[in-house]
Amino acid sequence: MEEKQLTGTLRLYGCPAEESGYGKAFMARDGVFDDLDAAFTCHPMDTTAVVGSASLAVMQANFEFTGVAAHAAAAPEMGRDALDAAELMNVGVQFLREHIIDQARIHYAFLDAGGESANVVHPSSKIYYFVRAPRLDQVKEI
Repeated sequence: MEEKQLTGTLRLYGCPAEESGYGKAFMARDGVFDDLDAAFTCHPMDTTAVVGSASLAVMQANFEFTGVAAHAAAAPEMGRDALDAAELMNVGVQFLREHIIDQARIHYAFLDAGGESANVVHPSSKIYYFVRAPRLDQVKEI
């Protein structure tokens, strides 16, 4: 701006929760960029470059399972394992991969595996999914 003797204001914003919190989207929703004439954004990657392509649409969801705790050796029949339910769901998602478009991605993480002990019937489990595809309508369909 100094070199070209341009007038104006240059602002730099940090964008929190870049990968899964949608920081820029929340900032835009809340009007942070309303008074700007132009905005340039970046997404941290392994290279510094200008990319002229779109990124994938994404939706995320948490699935929580509630079971009934029991001692796995003494009385497993008294319990209902929430971790088994989450694992069965994830197996279904693995089979789903064969029936979605090639450009789509499904990512997951177990957020709650029912605790740190192996000798229990787990009373809780939580799994977190990202579904990505080129367009939002494709993500919603998946």
